[in-house]
Amino acid sequence: MPEGGDMLDQGSQLGEAATASGLWMAVIGGILLLVVGVIATFAGMRPGFWIILVGAVCVMGASAALHFRKK
Repeated sequence: MPEGGDMLDQGSQLGEAATASGLWMAVIGGILLLVVGVIATFAGMRPGFWIILVGAVCVMGASAALHFRKK
């Protein structure tokens, strides 16, 4: 356990940078899922819609986490 009992180590610049970069990677991954889903849908694949839906949920969730995190 870290000093002070703070498991998230809030206030640490390294922790905040790691959190921000991880959330940005999640946003980019969600965008890539959206692109793959659109391509799959245009190619006539039926699961394309579900891939788009999952990508949208990932982008919205990671974007909300970026927006509402403590700075």
